[in-house]
Amino acid sequence: MKKRNKISVNPNETPEPINHHFVSADGKNWTKKPGRILMKVVGRDEEDVDDNISKVFENIFTHISEPGNSDLSTKIHDCKHKMYAVRYHKLAIENEVEKQVKQFKKGFKPVAGAQFEKENFSLIYNTEALLFQVKSNLDILIQALGMIIPPIKSFRTYRHSGQGKDYISGGKVIKKLEQENYIDLAVLFKKNNTEWIQELVKMRDNITHYSRLKGFNCFVEDPYLGKEKVDIEFPKMPNGIYLTDYCDMIYKNLLKLYADVFSLIYSN
Repeated sequence: MKKRNKISVNPNETPEPINHHFVSADGKNWTKKPGRILMKVVGRDEEDVDDNISKVFENIFTHISEPGNSDLSTKIHDCKHKMYAVRYHKLAIENEVEKQVKQFKKGFKPVAGAQFEKENFSLIYNTEALLFQVKSNLDILIQALGMIIPPIKSFRTYRHSGQGKDYISGGKVIKKLEQENYIDLAVLFKKNNTEWIQELVKMRDNITHYSRLKGFNCFVEDPYLGKEKVDIEFPKMPNGIYLTDYCDMIYKNLLKLYADVFSLIYSN
Protein backbone atom coordinates (compact mmCIF):
# COMPACT_ATOMS: atom_id res chain seq x y z
CA MET A 1 0.00 0.00 0.00
CA LYS A 2 1.30 3.42 -0.96
CA LYS A 3 2.36 5.53 2.00
CA ARG A 4 0.50 8.83 2.31
CA ASN A 5 1.81 11.76 4.34
CA LYS A 6 -1.05 14.17 3.62
CA ILE A 7 -4.21 14.61 1.58
CA SER A 8 -5.28 17.54 -0.61
CA VAL A 9 -8.95 18.52 -0.59
CA ASN A 10 -11.15 21.15 -2.22
CA PRO A 11 -12.82 23.30 0.48
CA ASN A 12 -16.52 24.04 0.04
CA GLU A 13 -16.16 27.28 2.03
CA THR A 14 -13.15 29.56 2.00
CA PRO A 15 -12.12 32.32 4.42
CA GLU A 16 -10.23 35.44 3.40
CA PRO A 17 -6.54 34.50 3.07
CA ILE A 18 -4.22 36.10 5.64
CA ASN A 19 -0.84 37.12 4.24
CA HIS A 20 0.22 39.69 6.79
CA HIS A 21 1.01 40.11 10.48
CA PHE A 22 1.38 42.91 13.00
CA VAL A 23 4.41 43.90 15.07
CA SER A 24 4.75 46.21 18.04
CA ALA A 25 7.66 47.46 20.08
CA ASP A 26 5.58 48.65 23.04
CA GLY A 27 2.45 46.52 22.90
CA LYS A 28 0.35 49.57 22.12
CA ASN A 29 1.30 50.75 18.65
CA TRP A 30 1.07 48.12 15.92
CA THR A 31 2.48 48.08 12.38
CA LYS A 32 1.21 45.83 9.60
CA LYS A 33 3.91 43.76 7.90
CA PRO A 34 3.72 41.41 4.88
CA GLY A 35 3.90 37.66 5.38
CA ARG A 36 2.17 35.44 7.90
CA ILE A 37 3.60 34.03 11.10
CA LEU A 38 3.92 30.26 11.36
CA MET A 39 1.50 29.19 14.07
CA LYS A 40 -1.08 26.54 14.88
CA VAL A 41 -4.50 27.01 16.47
CA VAL A 42 -5.95 24.02 18.33
CA GLY A 43 -9.69 23.49 18.67
CA ARG A 44 -12.29 20.74 18.92
CA ASP A 45 -15.74 19.93 17.60
CA GLU A 46 -18.63 21.30 19.60
CA GLU A 47 -19.89 17.82 20.49
CA ASP A 48 -16.48 17.05 22.03
CA VAL A 49 -16.81 19.87 24.58
CA ASP A 50 -18.15 18.80 27.97
CA ASP A 51 -19.75 21.63 29.96
CA ASN A 52 -19.20 19.84 33.27
CA ILE A 53 -15.48 19.40 32.66
CA SER A 54 -15.15 22.96 31.36
CA LYS A 55 -16.85 24.41 34.44
CA VAL A 56 -14.67 22.54 36.94
CA PHE A 57 -11.40 23.38 35.22
CA GLU A 58 -12.34 27.00 34.55
CA ASN A 59 -12.76 27.38 38.31
CA ILE A 60 -9.33 25.83 38.87
CA PHE A 61 -7.66 28.05 36.26
CA THR A 62 -9.03 31.20 37.94
CA HIS A 63 -6.87 30.39 40.97
CA ILE A 64 -3.64 29.72 39.06
CA SER A 65 -3.74 32.45 36.43
CA GLU A 66 -1.06 34.58 38.11
CA PRO A 67 2.34 35.01 36.39
CA GLY A 68 4.81 32.35 37.44
CA ASN A 69 2.25 29.55 37.43
CA SER A 70 2.88 28.40 33.87
CA ASP A 71 4.21 24.96 34.89
CA LEU A 72 1.22 24.37 37.15
CA SER A 73 -1.13 25.61 34.44
CA THR A 74 0.41 23.14 31.98
CA LYS A 75 -0.03 20.31 34.46
CA ILE A 76 -3.69 21.24 35.06
CA HIS A 77 -4.20 21.21 31.29
CA ASP A 78 -2.77 17.68 31.36
CA CYS A 79 -5.34 16.78 34.04
CA LYS A 80 -8.12 18.20 31.89
CA HIS A 81 -6.85 16.23 28.89
CA LYS A 82 -6.92 13.04 30.95
CA MET A 83 -10.42 13.81 32.22
CA TYR A 84 -11.58 14.03 28.62
CA ALA A 85 -9.97 10.63 28.00
CA VAL A 86 -12.23 9.13 30.68
CA ARG A 87 -15.21 10.82 29.06
CA TYR A 88 -14.17 9.46 25.64
CA HIS A 89 -14.14 5.84 26.81
CA LYS A 90 -17.35 6.34 28.79
CA LEU A 91 -19.16 7.60 25.69
CA ALA A 92 -17.67 4.84 23.53
CA ILE A 93 -19.04 2.26 25.97
CA GLU A 94 -22.47 3.89 26.09
CA ASN A 95 -22.63 4.08 22.29
CA GLU A 96 -21.60 0.44 21.91
CA VAL A 97 -24.25 -0.70 24.40
CA GLU A 98 -26.89 1.30 22.55
CA LYS A 99 -25.74 -0.14 19.21
CA GLN A 100 -25.91 -3.71 20.50
CA VAL A 101 -29.40 -3.20 21.96
CA LYS A 102 -30.63 -1.98 18.56
CA GLN A 103 -29.07 -5.01 16.87
CA PHE A 104 -30.70 -7.40 19.34
CA LYS A 105 -34.09 -5.82 18.71
CA LYS A 106 -33.59 -5.81 14.95
CA GLY A 107 -32.77 -9.48 14.63
CA PHE A 108 -31.73 -12.05 17.22
CA LYS A 109 -31.26 -15.82 17.14
CA PRO A 110 -30.88 -17.24 20.67
CA VAL A 111 -28.94 -20.33 21.67
CA ALA A 112 -30.51 -23.27 23.49
CA GLY A 113 -29.31 -25.23 26.48
CA ALA A 114 -27.01 -22.67 28.09
CA GLN A 115 -26.42 -18.98 28.65
CA PHE A 116 -24.30 -17.34 25.97
CA GLU A 117 -21.89 -14.43 26.24
CA LYS A 118 -20.27 -13.09 23.09
CA GLU A 119 -17.05 -11.22 23.79
CA ASN A 120 -17.38 -7.62 22.67
CA PHE A 121 -13.92 -6.12 22.13
CA SER A 122 -15.24 -2.57 22.10
CA LEU A 123 -16.76 -3.00 25.57
CA ILE A 124 -13.84 -4.99 26.97
CA TYR A 125 -11.01 -2.76 25.84
CA ASN A 126 -12.79 0.56 26.35
CA THR A 127 -13.55 -0.53 29.90
CA GLU A 128 -9.93 -1.46 30.52
CA ALA A 129 -8.80 1.82 28.95
CA LEU A 130 -11.18 3.79 31.16
CA LEU A 131 -9.65 2.19 34.25
CA PHE A 132 -6.15 3.02 32.99
CA GLN A 133 -7.09 6.64 32.32
CA VAL A 134 -8.68 7.12 35.74
CA LYS A 135 -5.49 5.91 37.44
CA SER A 136 -3.50 8.21 35.15
CA ASN A 137 -5.73 11.10 36.26
CA LEU A 138 -4.92 10.35 39.90
CA ASP A 139 -1.18 10.21 39.16
CA ILE A 140 -1.14 13.52 37.31
CA LEU A 141 -3.37 15.15 39.93
CA ILE A 142 -0.74 14.27 42.55
CA GLN A 143 1.97 15.79 40.32
CA ALA A 144 -0.08 18.99 40.13
CA LEU A 145 -0.57 19.04 43.90
CA GLY A 146 3.18 18.59 44.33
CA MET A 147 3.66 21.98 42.67
CA ILE A 148 1.45 23.55 45.34
CA ILE A 149 2.31 21.39 48.36
CA PRO A 150 6.12 21.01 48.56
CA PRO A 151 6.16 17.97 50.90
CA ILE A 152 4.55 15.75 48.23
CA LYS A 153 6.59 17.12 45.32
CA SER A 154 8.63 13.91 45.12
CA PHE A 155 5.54 11.80 44.40
CA ARG A 156 5.01 11.14 40.68
CA THR A 157 2.08 8.77 41.18
CA TYR A 158 -0.80 8.13 43.57
CA ARG A 159 1.55 5.78 45.42
CA HIS A 160 0.06 2.93 47.35
CA SER A 161 1.22 1.50 50.65
CA GLY A 162 1.18 -2.09 51.83
CA GLN A 163 0.61 -5.35 50.02
CA GLY A 164 -2.19 -7.89 49.93
CA LYS A 165 -4.84 -7.22 52.57
CA ASP A 166 -2.82 -4.21 53.80
CA TYR A 167 -2.83 -2.55 50.35
CA ILE A 168 -4.01 1.08 50.44
CA SER A 169 -4.27 2.96 47.15
CA GLY A 170 -2.50 6.29 47.54
CA GLY A 171 -1.51 5.26 51.06
CA LYS A 172 1.95 6.86 51.00
CA VAL A 173 0.57 10.13 49.61
CA ILE A 174 -2.18 10.24 52.24
CA LYS A 175 0.28 9.48 55.05
CA LYS A 176 2.55 12.33 53.92
CA LEU A 177 -0.39 14.75 53.78
CA GLU A 178 -1.30 13.78 57.35
CA GLN A 179 2.28 14.18 58.55
CA GLU A 180 2.48 17.67 57.03
CA ASN A 181 -0.88 18.67 58.56
CA TYR A 182 -2.88 18.72 55.31
CA ILE A 183 -5.59 16.88 57.19
CA ASP A 184 -8.59 17.97 55.09
CA LEU A 185 -6.94 16.76 51.89
CA ALA A 186 -5.96 13.47 53.51
CA VAL A 187 -9.53 12.95 54.71
CA LEU A 188 -10.85 13.75 51.23
CA PHE A 189 -8.61 11.17 49.56
CA LYS A 190 -9.44 8.58 52.24
CA LYS A 191 -13.16 9.12 51.64
CA ASN A 192 -12.77 8.71 47.88
CA ASN A 193 -10.55 5.67 48.42
CA THR A 194 -13.29 3.98 50.41
CA GLU A 195 -16.06 4.93 48.00
CA TRP A 196 -14.44 4.06 44.66
CA ILE A 197 -10.69 4.58 44.15
CA GLN A 198 -9.38 1.51 45.99
CA GLU A 199 -11.62 -0.90 44.10
CA LEU A 200 -10.90 0.72 40.73
CA VAL A 201 -7.13 0.80 41.18
CA LYS A 202 -7.06 -2.87 42.19
CA MET A 203 -8.94 -3.75 38.99
CA ARG A 204 -6.54 -1.62 36.97
CA ASP A 205 -3.51 -3.21 38.65
CA ASN A 206 -4.78 -6.71 37.90
CA ILE A 207 -5.25 -5.82 34.23
CA THR A 208 -1.83 -4.17 34.03
CA HIS A 209 0.22 -6.82 35.77
CA TYR A 210 -1.67 -10.10 35.87
CA SER A 211 -4.71 -10.81 33.73
CA ARG A 212 -7.83 -9.67 31.97
CA LEU A 213 -10.61 -8.03 33.99
CA LYS A 214 -11.92 -11.17 35.66
CA GLY A 215 -15.63 -11.17 36.45
CA PHE A 216 -16.47 -8.67 33.72
CA ASN A 217 -19.47 -9.64 31.61
CA CYS A 218 -20.55 -8.43 28.19
CA PHE A 219 -24.18 -9.03 27.16
CA VAL A 220 -25.30 -12.37 28.62
CA GLU A 221 -28.11 -14.11 26.74
CA ASP A 222 -30.41 -16.53 28.53
CA PRO A 223 -31.05 -19.84 26.72
CA TYR A 224 -34.14 -20.22 24.58
CA LEU A 225 -36.82 -22.11 26.53
CA GLY A 226 -39.61 -22.07 23.98
CA LYS A 227 -41.17 -18.86 25.22
CA GLU A 228 -42.01 -15.80 23.16
CA LYS A 229 -39.14 -13.70 24.53
CA VAL A 230 -35.56 -14.25 25.68
CA ASP A 231 -33.87 -12.13 28.36
CA ILE A 232 -30.47 -10.57 27.72
CA GLU A 233 -28.63 -9.07 30.68
CA PHE A 234 -26.71 -5.84 30.21
CA PRO A 235 -22.89 -5.78 30.65
CA LYS A 236 -21.69 -5.81 34.25
CA MET A 237 -18.51 -4.97 36.12
CA PRO A 238 -16.94 -7.58 38.43
CA ASN A 239 -18.61 -5.85 41.41
CA GLY A 240 -22.05 -6.49 39.90
CA ILE A 241 -22.75 -2.89 38.89
CA TYR A 242 -24.05 -2.46 35.36
CA LEU A 243 -21.25 -1.19 33.13
CA THR A 244 -22.83 2.07 31.97
CA ASP A 245 -23.89 2.93 35.53
CA TYR A 246 -20.36 2.25 36.77
CA CYS A 247 -18.73 4.41 34.08
CA ASP A 248 -21.11 7.27 34.80
CA MET A 249 -20.44 7.00 38.54
CA ILE A 250 -16.66 6.98 38.07
CA TYR A 251 -16.77 9.94 35.68
CA LYS A 252 -18.81 11.99 38.17
CA ASN A 253 -16.71 10.93 41.17
CA LEU A 254 -13.42 11.80 39.46
CA LEU A 255 -14.65 15.19 38.28
CA LYS A 256 -15.97 15.95 41.78
CA LEU A 257 -12.61 14.94 43.25
CA TYR A 258 -10.86 17.54 41.08
CA ALA A 259 -13.35 20.20 42.17
CA ASP A 260 -13.12 19.27 45.86
CA VAL A 261 -9.32 19.09 45.94
CA PHE A 262 -8.77 22.54 44.49
CA SER A 263 -11.65 24.02 46.46
CA LEU A 264 -9.92 22.86 49.65
CA ILE A 265 -6.53 24.20 48.60
CA TYR A 266 -7.69 27.66 47.59
CA SER A 267 -10.27 28.13 50.35
CA ASN A 268 -7.49 28.21 52.96
